[in-house]
Amino acid sequence: MAAESQVPLDAGAVTNPADFAAALQRLMSESGRSPDGVAKVSRSSPEPISRGTVYNLLRGQGVPKQASLEGFLYGCGLPAAAHRVWLAKRDAIFLPARRSPAPVVRSTARPKGDSFVELAIEVEVLERLPAAVAAERLERLPAGRAAEQLAFIDADLARERLAEMRPDRAGAVLAELKPDLAADLVSRESVAVARRQLAAMSPAGITRIFAGMAGDRIAELLEDFGAVAGPAEDVERWGRILAPLDAEIGVEVLFTVPAQAAGILEVIGPATSAQLLILMGRRSAATTASVFGRLPPAMAEDILYWLIPSTDEMRATLPTLEGFLAEADPAYIGMLLRDMMPGPRARLFVLMTHEVRLRYLVALDDETAIWILGGIDAELRASLRSPSYGTTSKTLGSHLYNALPDEQAMRIARLIEPDDVDLIARMPESRRRVALAAMDVERIVLFLAEHDQRQAIVDALDDNRLREVMAIVPREVLEPTLRRMPLDRLAQVWRPDELRALLARLPRAVAAEIRWAWRAAAPQRTRKPARRKPAR
Repeated sequence: MAAESQVPLDAGAVTNPADFAAALQRLMSESGRSPDGVAKVSRSSPEPISRGTVYNLLRGQGVPKQASLEGFLYGCGLPAAAHRVWLAKRDAIFLPARRSPAPVVRSTARPKGDSFVELAIEVEVLERLPAAVAAERLERLPAGRAAEQLAFIDADLARERLAEMRPDRAGAVLAELKPDLAADLVSRESVAVARRQLAAMSPAGITRIFAGMAGDRIAELLEDFGAVAGPAEDVERWGRILAPLDAEIGVEVLFTVPAQAAGILEVIGPATSAQLLILMGRRSAATTASVFGRLPPAMAEDILYWLIPSTDEMRATLPTLEGFLAEADPAYIGMLLRDMMPGPRARLFVLMTHEVRLRYLVALDDETAIWILGGIDAELRASLRSPSYGTTSKTLGSHLYNALPDEQAMRIARLIEPDDVDLIARMPESRRRVALAAMDVERIVLFLAEHDQRQAIVDALDDNRLREVMAIVPREVLEPTLRRMPLDRLAQVWRPDELRALLARLPRAVAAEIRWAWRAAAPQRTRKPARRKPAR
């Protein structure tokens, strides 16, 4: 392009660094190229420049070197003959500031333009010094000032100087750089040096750098996580570094330190920890159960809430969750179940196999066990709307009760409340007899008063217990119970005097009807043969 005709440089209008930078911006705009395009075109010129140098020139930061300015002009398409006016204006604006005739005493609040000039001089010196000498120079500077200088030099030069610095100073400087630039420098460095630099940084600083780094490079750096995070006993640091990372990387790290994994998860928090445990469970249920069992109960309960999925997710999560729950300590899981909310607890039971459910129930105290057994069917019906769970969820509580050892079943039966009478009604006859035999009479009376399927309970009572119960049930329960009772059972249980006392509580017509049926079913009494008078 014909530069002087398309982008004339008004020598009178350009009088300071800001005007000069604005003129460069107009030149690039007229050339139709981006900063990346300018840097790319300049590579084929005698003075190639980087994209960072292009941005520095456009911002007007520092004294533009002659070579950098020529590279920019080549990148914008200006031929060498058109560079003269730009170079002359650069000397007129910037060089007098570098050749001040007399030294001046500077205050701590230096003018902004003067600060840029000094920075440009320092950057130029930094580029020319050998890497080791430049590193010593940077180490003596505050981390922010050193980062400011490194940001303006070529990336490879910056990497070389960081590599020569002490790891703690290099880490401090990296933390002051912009995240994308810091990530670029660490990515260029060897794994060993990069690990030493990261190890000197705070977890937040490492997270900022990893945010701009490719995943495979992060994985490579973290193959020896301890080289970055320090001793595994420092669970606070490990947890803060792992928390924002990809879960797959986190799982790889946790498997290297299973003894400290619980402490690290506690730092990470329940939501992310639940995701990590699911991934761990797919690899080793036993290790995952061991880690889970070392968590504080409050943390473990929170994680369980995150682990228990909604109905649509159940089938995908079931094998993993079921696997490590089967390996966990029953007493520990039982303690968590006791404190959980009913809905999540019911969903958790659906995820377990029958053997695992029974294992946990046996480990529970009786009150918690009956609380779970009595409420689980109702909770399942309320929380699981999926048709695939409709059949099993209606009888899960009684099914589990039926599988309990007789001794525990009898203890639990004493605690069954009237609201849980469905549990009794759905039991097999043999187990129902065992449960009712363990209950006191008053509790059985409450069941009969509340339940419309009382016949199943009546049939499971032995004769003596049935007489005791019927003697104290309310009249509104007594009448329908006696009407529905088989006549042979009626005749078997009550003697005439007992039945008369029982029927006295009923209306006269009802009592007469039942008494007539009882007489019809009662066994015929054997009559003694009539004594005959001897014949005379």
